[in-house]
Amino acid sequence: MTSRVVRESTGDWLPQSRSPKQVNDFLATLPADGEGTLKSLREWNAVPDADGTDQAERDYAEIAALLEADAQPVKGLASLYRALATVPGGTVVDHQVEYGYGKRAVALSYPGRLDSPNAPENATTEWLLDPETYRVVGRRSLVGGELRSSVSVVTRVVVHEESEEGARRSG
Repeated sequence: MTSRVVRESTGDWLPQSRSPKQVNDFLATLPADGEGTLKSLREWNAVPDADGTDQAERDYAEIAALLEADAQPVKGLASLYRALATVPGGTVVDHQVEYGYGKRAVALSYPGRLDSPNAPENATTEWLLDPETYRVVGRRSLVGGELRSSVSVVTRVVVHEESEEGARRSG
C-alpha cells in the first residue's frame, strides 16, 4: 500500500501505531451510527490521550488519525463522518475551496484547538473532501481565515503484493 502525499507544511501529524491492514480491518467493523463508532474508537484507542484534553478533543484525535489512513472501506469512512458530526464546533464551509493544483473540494471546518490545545483562538482546521467520492484529499490550517499550512493527497494506490506496486510505477 502506497500513498504519495505532498506536504506544504510539517504540521502535527499523529503517528500510526497500527498497520494499514489493521486500520482497514478495524474501519470495516465500525457500526453505522456516530455514537456507536465513537464507542468503538474509544475502545481501540489508537492515539494516546494528551494531558488536559477533554472528550471531544480525544474523539477528534482518534477520528483525524483514521481519516488520514491510506485504505478506507466506504462503510468505515461513512462511520467516521457520522462520528465526526458529533464533535462540537464542526461546520461545512458554504462553498467549495481550492486546494493543491487548482482542484476544488468540500471543506469540513473544525476549531483549531481540536488539533492543538495551543492553537490561536481564531484557528481552524479544514478537512478537504473530494466532491464526488467524499474521500479525504487534503487538510489545511487557517488562522483568522488566512491559510497557514496545507496537505494535499496527490495520488493514492492500494496494492496487494509488492510486485503490483513496482508494475504500476514502471508502467
